[in-house]
Amino acid sequence: MPAKSERRMQVLIDLIRSTQGIDLPVKKVVMGANWTFVQSLTCGLASTQKQPPPHYKQKIRDVGLLQQKNSQELAQFALSDVWLEASLGIATINSMIDIPVDQCKNENAFYTLCRKGADKKVAIVGHFPFVEKLKPLVKELFVLELNPRAGDIHADQAQSILPQCDVIGISGTTLINHTFDQVLQHCRKDAFKIMIGPSTPMTPVLFDHGIDVVAGSRVIEPDSVYREIAQGANFNQLHGVQVLTMSRDRR
Repeated sequence: MPAKSERRMQVLIDLIRSTQGIDLPVKKVVMGANWTFVQSLTCGLASTQKQPPPHYKQKIRDVGLLQQKNSQELAQFALSDVWLEASLGIATINSMIDIPVDQCKNENAFYTLCRKGADKKVAIVGHFPFVEKLKPLVKELFVLELNPRAGDIHADQAQSILPQCDVIGISGTTLINHTFDQVLQHCRKDAFKIMIGPSTPMTPVLFDHGIDVVAGSRVIEPDSVYREIAQGANFNQLHGVQVLTMSRDRR
């Protein structure tokens, strides 16, 4: 039986394994205030995640030398317990995925949740900007957050909330802070599960881990996105990013 830490990392290990054979120079790396950008085969994004203070203890190894690494070396950072390093790792994995655009829809996760969540109990793991718009469109909405805002529920209540829910949106940042497996173990097997956000790897690998739809992004104007991230842009300020969804059953 694999060790607990290995089981916790299995989704990340599988994501990295899926990129084997893609071992390219890392062309660009930038860690902006909100988003991390890595360019190798394509351009990958991930949320820039920081652990609680003190921030001086959250050091990125080999800082200043990251572009001397190849994509496989930098992808291994996804396994790090330092969230800033894990952000780099997930962005690198995303940069090695040649997204099968012909299998995707140009649909925002919000509309998928509206369709699937009508008259159902819905939980969102992570506070997204659309939650207030979604609330009147579903039977009941729970928002679970590590740093809850007014109306949110602390993420440590997942074990009591998620089993009630028919539709569950899971932030791609759960891959960065390594809470993905904890979240999934509280979801019913028959619940519809969608991974949301630009950190989400647009790959069928996640279907093997219980996800029904992946809702992420594709960088189509690398130079603009690189420049805007370097200057602290939030996602809505990025030009040249396409939002996509890919379904297990392609419906």
